[in-house]
Amino acid sequence: MVSSVFPDFNSPVAFLRCRACWMVQRFSEIPWSDDGTHLRNLIQLVLQRLSDPALPVQIEASKALRFLIEVDGADVTLLPV
Repeated sequence: MVSSVFPDFNSPVAFLRCRACWMVQRFSEIPWSDDGTHLRNLIQLVLQRLSDPALPVQIEASKALRFLIEVDGADVTLLPV
């Protein structure tokens, strides 16, 4: 997920940014094999897409955020927001 989906969050193509947010919704249950840095990076990427110029990307980002809130360890990144 890190090598194939994370780069799409900054793609110049809105469809790929939208699809990256969709992928987060589908695979939010996967266990992370690191110390939580990938999860923190993912949350930051999704939060950045909430202000995307394309409305479909904003919608998918808000739906993805709903799934990320439920992940263990997400509260460390989300509480300061």
